[in-house]
Amino acid sequence: METSNNSDNRSNNKTLVIILFALVGVLGGTTAYFGYQLTQKQDQITVLTEEKTKVVDEKSALEDKLKKQIATYDSLFAVNADAQALLGDERAKVEDLLKKVSSLQGNAGAMKKYKAEAEKLRKDQVDLLKQIKDLQDQNVDLTAANVTLHKDLTETKTENAALGTENKRLNTTVDVGSRLRAYEVVSEGIKVSGSGKEKSTSKAKRSNKIRTCFTLLENAIAQKGNRTLYMVVKDPSGQVLATGNESTFTSSDGSTVVYSAKKDVDYDNGKAVDICMYFGKDDMPKGKYAVDVYCDGYAIGSSSCELK
Repeated sequence: METSNNSDNRSNNKTLVIILFALVGVLGGTTAYFGYQLTQKQDQITVLTEEKTKVVDEKSALEDKLKKQIATYDSLFAVNADAQALLGDERAKVEDLLKKVSSLQGNAGAMKKYKAEAEKLRKDQVDLLKQIKDLQDQNVDLTAANVTLHKDLTETKTENAALGTENKRLNTTVDVGSRLRAYEVVSEGIKVSGSGKEKSTSKAKRSNKIRTCFTLLENAIAQKGNRTLYMVVKDPSGQVLATGNESTFTSSDGSTVVYSAKKDVDYDNGKAVDICMYFGKDDMPKGKYAVDVYCDGYAIGSSSCELK
């Protein structure tokens, strides 16, 4: 009888052990499952946070570009009375897009759409500026033709002296008209990885370069050939950032200017050229950086960026 009881106890103990092992297995599986789910959620939160940060940076950069486009239209109103209606229509499109971008709240899909719209408006502005420049060139040609006719009809010394004065004025006008112009100059901080990949950033601690991009507009009366562009970057204290003591050029007024970077361009006056220039420096301080672009001794464009 006692032997039977002992046998029953051993059987019960084995059953209990099996149940305990089963419970441990279920508990372990449940813990692994919920741990996996938690990791997935954390990964999703990380991706969403990175996307939101990227949209915020892109939003700030796009707002700056659109504001510069609006400022360009405003500057054209005073000197292009005949085109004010067309300029106003195009300005309104840019202003409307700026309002949409300003109200954007971390929507990557909408940001991609707005960037595409902004690029189209930028190209429309370049085309419009070309049309205005063509009209100005035609007016210069007409003025030159009138001066030539006046010269042929001039017979007296007084008239010849007046013609000489007029020719001098026209030469000055042509000289000004033949200068290159940089359109939509945009400067920003970027982070360049070891692989050479560039990423825009407004953070001083992440930036290791200042990138300035612009469009060198076509100019039918400008001289073709190699042109050297100079970029002058001033830090928040007003100090020019340069790579060495020999980094200088002579401006149109004869003064010596220290530059931060230079770039040689084979200029074809019948085509607009998109150009980017860079200046690299580690440990950039926070604040506003001013950037000027020069060609042939003249300032042809300027911009600024702020690193926080």
